[in-house]
Amino acid sequence: SRSLNEIPSDTPPFASITLWHVFEHLDDLNTSLVRIKALLAKEGRLFIAVPNRASWDCNYYGAHWAAWDVPRHFWHFRNQDIARLLEHHGFKIETTRNMWLDAFFIALLSEKYKGKPPWSAWPLAAIRGGYSNLLALFKLRPTSSTLYIAKLG
Repeated sequence: SRSLNEIPSDTPPFASITLWHVFEHLDDLNTSLVRIKALLAKEGRLFIAVPNRASWDCNYYGAHWAAWDVPRHFWHFRNQDIARLLEHHGFKIETTRNMWLDAFFIALLSEKYKGKPPWSAWPLAAIRGGYSNLLALFKLRPTSSTLYIAKLG
């Protein structure tokens, strides 16, 4: 894999660029989005999947929420944060998708961070990840992670 800056500027535009749990790791979001915009075809799509700090499980686990993942995660987003940032760079969110399975994985890691042994971490993660998703299903809270699909516009 190459960094954004290693991609030659005469590269044909990309129809899609995916940042699947990558965006929160970029140290300079503004510079990265300028470069992504330059690499994306006019009708292209940008896919960004990130943990959502407005999720129920973030609130529940607090400092033990696995998706904080400091120092590897430089940024932590809510829906409005991503929308504002993308809009500032000339993107429009076309749609969002809930990432249902992330709730279970993040809950499992969070239970381990709380010191739970595997025999209890697995069932607790299933219960708490399921509860987080249930709240998201009824639109009371967002899912643990959200996928944003954006276009230039």
